[in-house]
Amino acid sequence: MYTVLSRYKNANTLLTFILTFASIDTNNNYHMWIILFFVIYYIFMKRISDYELFVGISIPLPEQMCQIIHHAKTKSADHQNYHELTPHITLYLCRFDQQKHKKLSAVLPLQSFSHTTVTLASVQASHNAHKDNYFFSLLAEKSNSLVQLHHDIISIVNPIRENLQREKDKKRIANNLLTPIEVNMINKYGYTRVMECFEPHVTLGEGENKTWASILQQEIERFLPYSFDVTHVAIDLYGIHHQTKESHNFDWFVLSL
Repeated sequence: MYTVLSRYKNANTLLTFILTFASIDTNNNYHMWIILFFVIYYIFMKRISDYELFVGISIPLPEQMCQIIHHAKTKSADHQNYHELTPHITLYLCRFDQQKHKKLSAVLPLQSFSHTTVTLASVQASHNAHKDNYFFSLLAEKSNSLVQLHHDIISIVNPIRENLQREKDKKRIANNLLTPIEVNMINKYGYTRVMECFEPHVTLGEGENKTWASILQQEIERFLPYSFDVTHVAIDLYGIHHQTKESHNFDWFVLSL
């Protein structure tokens, strides 16, 4: 059984909202409502055009594990390196067109996905060559069912992506900062951590040294291994502002499996 919960911040919702109020306008000021629609629509489209857009498809963690991770982060004296998003495992991430996101909400619920159980196994600190710092993550076991879900999602989403690539990946390729395998993954799928390079994990944060890793390991690993059934995945359309680099969520829906 598949259900979709959605929140749309696009012109269709805006038009429906305005037409609803226009229909109960006893003064029949239709011209005013039409002008209002186009003014707001122009502002919205101008704003969204200032962002590079992406689609992220992820597995949200159960509330219990989210609380464990939050508690572990608060044990650190340095809060600036926290990853502030809700803890999740990314199945696929790629640059995307805003109009194509609506197609995903129609296509994905029609697909059949196998049952998947995720097991969180250990906390890891790895060197991030692009920023010359350390990346802290909670690793998940790369089970056959999780890999299959990852492959199924890519087989549906990647053709809709239409070969778009992230700007930062284009720069990395131009500056020879990626391996041949990573370049191949970007050319095929628009992202490096896919297929044989898929590394299921929960991002915890980053820092200049490994000190934070010991705190995270102490506070989180006593609850590991931690297993849970995947009941739903989240599909987010978000953007990174071209100038300020701020992140903004424009649209999302939840697919219950």
